[in-house]
Amino acid sequence: MARMTLLLVAAAGATLAITLWATRGSDTEPADGNTPGADPKANQPAPAPQQGAPPTTTPAADSRQLLLPDGTEVAPLNGVANPPKVLWGDRPYSPIVKVTHTTIDWYLHADGSLTTTLEVWRKDLGRKDAVTMVCNPTDVAPLEIDGKIIPLPERPGLGR
Repeated sequence: MARMTLLLVAAAGATLAITLWATRGSDTEPADGNTPGADPKANQPAPAPQQGAPPTTTPAADSRQLLLPDGTEVAPLNGVANPPKVLWGDRPYSPIVKVTHTTIDWYLHADGSLTTTLEVWRKDLGRKDAVTMVCNPTDVAPLEIDGKIIPLPERPGLGR
């Protein structure tokens, strides 16, 4: 369990680092984060996250909520106004059990997956854009170098 948590946190950190690196600074982004002509309400701070299970609702046609794979919706996190839907992949969907906070807010799912929404600067669009990230826990893949499988070292307390 501790190993899976460590892997999940490492995967989430790596995903966030890659996202932030790929969308790093642009000389066209205003210093205050506001794009000329943009809605000033879009840059308001996010409301404090709720503790415990988030409320879910039935989707509405004009919704600006985060659409989950089971068809329900929850409030987007981190001040995002109009998030893209959650792309869960081929594993069974796991319901949200609570909101957790690291440096950003995350929805924690029953299987240990994490989901979040962020606004990132898109140089190609010339503005900030919403992204939805999903980090699913997985087993460690074998390490292969030059066609040889390298055995992973035993780590006490973390399993194999």
